[in-house]
Amino acid sequence: MNKKSYSFDMETFKNMLLICPKLPGQKFVDPPFEEEILTFIRELGYPGNIKLLYDVKVDTLPQPWRTFGTIINKCLSGKVTGIGTLRLSRAQILWRLYHQEKVDYVY
Repeated sequence: MNKKSYSFDMETFKNMLLICPKLPGQKFVDPPFEEEILTFIRELGYPGNIKLLYDVKVDTLPQPWRTFGTIINKCLSGKVTGIGTLRLSRAQILWRLYHQEKVDYVY
């Protein structure tokens, strides 16, 4: 861009990436934080003891969430091995699938 400096706000960034609700007037929701995610994973029926999100192993999630978690991990990391734990951003995607909410991941 001819070595010029530009700055833009969140709305401009969303417009550049065409990130908008499908339905006019439909609002985004904020993704949940770790505490809410941990509660959600317990409600899904996670069998283990969870103190931190790092304790959650994708292989022990109940089906179909195990499959979704594996697919999300593989797609976002590009790895086939070493993706047994669930990071916050990936757990937020599971939460979004379950609750069918429109989440603003850019924010």
